[in-house]
Amino acid sequence: MLIQTGASAPLVRYLFKNSMKYILHNKRTIQHLKPNTEFRVLGCVYNEENVPSMVHLLKAINPTKETPIYFNIIHFVELVGRATPHLISHTVHRQLPAAAAVSKQIVNVFKRYEENNKDSITINPYTVVSHYPSMHNNVCMLALNKRTTLIILPYHKNLATGCIDSGIKTVNCGVLENSPCSVAILIDRGLLGGIRFVFTNWVVYHVVVVFLGGADDREALSHGKRMSENPTIVLTVIRFLLTTKENDSDPTERSHDDAMVCDFKFETKSNNRVTYMEEAVEDGLGVIKVFESMEDKYELIILGRRHDEKLPLIVQLTEWNRCSELGTIGDIFTTSGYGGKATLLVVQQQSKRAALSQSCQDIKSQTIYDVER
Repeated sequence: MLIQTGASAPLVRYLFKNSMKYILHNKRTIQHLKPNTEFRVLGCVYNEENVPSMVHLLKAINPTKETPIYFNIIHFVELVGRATPHLISHTVHRQLPAAAAVSKQIVNVFKRYEENNKDSITINPYTVVSHYPSMHNNVCMLALNKRTTLIILPYHKNLATGCIDSGIKTVNCGVLENSPCSVAILIDRGLLGGIRFVFTNWVVYHVVVVFLGGADDREALSHGKRMSENPTIVLTVIRFLLTTKENDSDPTERSHDDAMVCDFKFETKSNNRVTYMEEAVEDGLGVIKVFESMEDKYELIILGRRHDEKLPLIVQLTEWNRCSELGTIGDIFTTSGYGGKATLLVVQQQSKRAALSQSCQDIKSQTIYDVER
């Protein structure tokens, strides 16, 4: 890979040295992010269609002077033939290499958003020209180097046209497996109206968190809690509880869930824009009925990706899980139309074991560093 930055030799050594540390001892999750600290996010886009949902999500995450966002954005360009891969920083270069010219319009949108929100968000754009099978390495290395808490990836399927990009799916699955931090898949179902409406301000924006339990759902709830501080957001949290006496979860996980929900309720009790509700259901079919009732009440639905498939609430739903990229609940929403055109955010909390020694070997074997200046 050709990393085009000033003083790039130390950066190359630093990136590779740190890429060997995919097992992280510190927690890089929203749940464990300290209050009133910088939120470091890495977003990935492939074309202009990915931009509106990404910008609207940044608005919802609520960057402020007290809790600013440091946002690295990667525009991926597929490498054709045997040309050398490039990682190009738009911040470092005054005159960008020709390979970065295709990113100009996309970068300009994010830079304009930065200008409109000075002191609350910093945008750091990159163009990465690479082959799809190695793109996840670019994402994970940059996330590691930039001390990222969250990686945001676009879904590989355009739900409006049905068009599938298998290359993007390969990248997403690689990042989900290898990421040194939390990951979210962003699914635009057509609500936002395209690039022309990217800077449209909301009067009110309805968000719902679906909570069945587990680490990913706790991360989803942490997303919702941060968003609830945005004065234009109305947040609803729906927690599903089993009515039968059947053992519904691992006792340790249930204890973590209860503690998380208790903290959430306490910290948002004075916020009249937050509603917490519990749905008592007998099985997975009861969960589906609640999903059906959502109709078009929300603009954003936040879901956890992974659940224990042995849980009574999940076991009847596993036949829906045709797309491991999204997990059972995410797959239900994308294939059924539940929630209308609401944007979906499918969240995976940083894995306890984020090590990928094989990926590090891939980086070593596939990457060629050609130092500029």
